[in-house]
Parts: sequence; C-alpha cells; structure tokens
Amino acid sequence: MPVQTITEKSSLFKNVLDSRLSEGCLYSATHQKYYWIDVFKATIFSCGKDKSDFKECQIIKKEGSFPERVGFVVPSKGDADVVYFGAKYGLAKANLKTGSWEYLALYSTSGLDRDWDRMRSNDGNTDPNDSSIIYAGIMNDFHVGDCTLEGAVVKFVIKDSGISCECVYDGIRIPNSINFVGNEKIYLTDSLNFQILEIPYESKDWKNDAIKAIDIKKYNEEFDSPEPDGSFILGNKYFVTAVWSTCKVQVYELETYSLVYEYIVPDIDRISCCALAAETNKIIVTTASQTVDEAGTTEESLHGAVFLIEMDQLVSDVSPNSKDGKTHI
Repeated sequence: MPVQTITEKSSLFKNVLDSRLSEGCLYSATHQKYYWIDVFKATIFSCGKDKSDFKECQIIKKEGSFPERVGFVVPSKGDADVVYFGAKYGLAKANLKTGSWEYLALYSTSGLDRDWDRMRSNDGNTDPNDSSIIYAGIMNDFHVGDCTLEGAVVKFVIKDSGISCECVYDGIRIPNSINFVGNEKIYLTDSLNFQILEIPYESKDWKNDAIKAIDIKKYNEEFDSPEPDGSFILGNKYFVTAVWSTCKVQVYELETYSLVYEYIVPDIDRISCCALAAETNKIIVTTASQTVDEAGTTEESLHGAVFLIEMDQLVSDVSPNSKDGKTHI
C-alpha cells in the first residue's frame, strides 16, 4: 500500500502558555474529558471535550533537592478529578480539584540498583486485561544529560495488601509507549533504537522474548534521530505513533509492520504523543518546545501546544469514541 501523506488536517486544540514538554495525552470516554501532562513542569491537565472545565495541577516536590516530573497519567474510574500518575520517584495519585497528591509506591522497591535522583518516570500504561497492573517506563532525568542504559520498565500490581513493584525490562535508554493487542501481544517503544518491540503477553522475560516489529528508521532515513514516541493501537490493526523531530504522526499496519499513512503538523517537529480523540476520525497530538529547559509556548510559538488531526482516509466511520484511552483504575 502506498504511503498517504496528509498535510492540511491539523488544527490547534489547546495552547497552555509556557508549555515545555506536553505528553501523555488521552481521551476518557468514561468522563468525556481529555487529559495530558507537561513532563518537565510536572503538571497534569484536563478539560472537557468542548474545552470546558479546564484544570491544571502542578506536582510540587515534597522533599529533596530535585524537582518533580510527571511521565504519564491514568484517570480513576469513579472520579474524573482523581488520577494516578508516574512521578519522579514512583507511582503517585493526585486530586486535580484540590491539588493534593501522594506517593503510592516507589521505584526503589523494584530491586533495581539505581541512584534514583538520576531517574524519572517516562510513559506508562495500565494493562487493559487487568487494571490492577500498571507498567511504567523510567529513564534518566533532564539534569543527567545523555540517556543511559539505566532506563527500564517496571510493573506495579495494586492489591488490597499493598502495591508491589518489579522490573520487567532492564537496559533501555528511553522506554516509551506500552500498548496491547488483547491478551496476545505487548508493544514497547524503544525510542533511541528507533524501533517498536513486540513481546508475547504471557512473557516472563521481556528482554529475551522481544523482537523488532516496526523499524521506524527505515521509513524516516532522511532524519538523524526519528524517535518513536507516544502512541496507540487503532482497532488492533494499526500502530499510530508520534515521531519526534519529524513533524509526523505515522500509521503502521501491524500485520505487515509497514508504513501506510503519515500526518503532518506543519513546522512543529517535536511531536511527542498521540491518542484517539472524542471522535473516531480524529487524534489528539501533543508537542514540545524547542528549548524545554528554558522556555515554552507563547501566543505566537506553538511548539509545546496540543493539536487535533483529522485521520483522512484511515477511518471511514465517524462516530463518538466510546473507548477510554487508557483503562481507568
């Protein structure tokens, strides 16, 4: 199938001024709301699908000399304002209405030997087959500089007796999106190797059992560092991923691992995440500033803003989206 490149279907959804690294976007059909985060500024956002009831909650460090971060967010089932998220040092819970938050479990209980001040959360996801399971990627924090193989993926299991944490994949510089096809396959984004790994759902050894499924570099050879970033799976058929540094959201067919569509956000190269929007023919897309540690969006510069893209040709049946972007807890 020839690649269809669509350049005229993007539109601005929300520009929160001075946004640095917008990420982790999702649509909750349960709550009829969008959620996203700013990783660098450790802020969680939510708003109605019509942009009403906008909330933002900045996660302020409780102790220590290092600022907090937010790597991903998952809404709770019963309250749209209560969310779970990946914080700098572990899994946490916040109330977006009151601004209160607390740690639930720390990465240091995983058994990994790390200087945890060097690390932070990156992307994560609940297991759609069991919402008591949360997978979280961890990587080097911004002050460390180059990303090292200290990165890993950990698994939290929420039980009445407490929350356990164990490492399921060690030695990955930037672990990014974790997606599922039923109870058969897990797809892990390995950003700095420009690849999507496929892992059997029942695997007890992710690193040994992983195979390279999608070669992102193969389809983006004109770019020095086309890093696959936040993504989702559409209809168990398509892998839809933001590709950092390219202005692109790309769609790969899972059966063939081949590129079939790409959507462009003109002049915004740091595309960081995408998710199915409130309508089944649209996706919500987050972006990042060119200078994450210095300055973010302005009224004129939209690097870091949130966009909507209409999925021309890919989706023929336009209807309200009835699925939660991540299984709620």
